[in-house]
Amino acid sequence: MGSPTRLGGATSISKLRGQLYEYRGATVLATYHPSYLLRTPAAKKDVWEDMKLLMRQRGVELS
Repeated sequence: MGSPTRLGGATSISKLRGQLYEYRGATVLATYHPSYLLRTPAAKKDVWEDMKLLMRQRGVELS
């Protein structure tokens, strides 16, 4: 079961990514599957933005 189903509906991952969600008491971040990144290298920049969002939320400093 992928993230769209777990996060409440048939919304595409491209619409879910880039935001933090609460799921069963945990903060989660939906992003692209690694195999998608192998097929679509241009999406790596989106995943990097997702990771930076998560790091900021967790208090990790970016240099």
